[in-house]
Amino acid sequence: MITITSAVENALAQDSRTFLVRLWDGSTEIGGSVRALKVNKGSCGAEKFELGAVYSPYITATIDYDGATMDNLNGKELLVQIGVNVGTLDDPNYSYIDIGYFTVIKPQVQGTLVYITAYGRLSMLTDMYPTDSQQTLQQVL
Repeated sequence: MITITSAVENALAQDSRTFLVRLWDGSTEIGGSVRALKVNKGSCGAEKFELGAVYSPYITATIDYDGATMDNLNGKELLVQIGVNVGTLDDPNYSYIDIGYFTVIKPQVQGTLVYITAYGRLSMLTDMYPTDSQQTLQQVL
């Protein structure tokens, strides 16, 4: 559950809101503006639900290429955050919430844009079955 401040609650209730997405690699913000972000609820199969199946989110994003911070994205785990402006248009102040941690796999640079697909921690598990929930939680947290 996410706890939000009254400033965020008020900003979300407005007719006109401004959101920003930011991506963090450890303590460094990945440069370039995020042009598009889609959070997908991944699954092991699109046609049917199976008992015991694993459902893990992944993201797709389009980012302005800024050179240095984009060159070594492959395999990096990024923290994805979405922020809402709780200030004014003249004096913006963003409050962010964490969406989750995602590992980038084979980003593609096309001109001035970088296209990434990144997978949630559950997708990146190294231990296979048999396993128990405690072992799985130790890997994804």
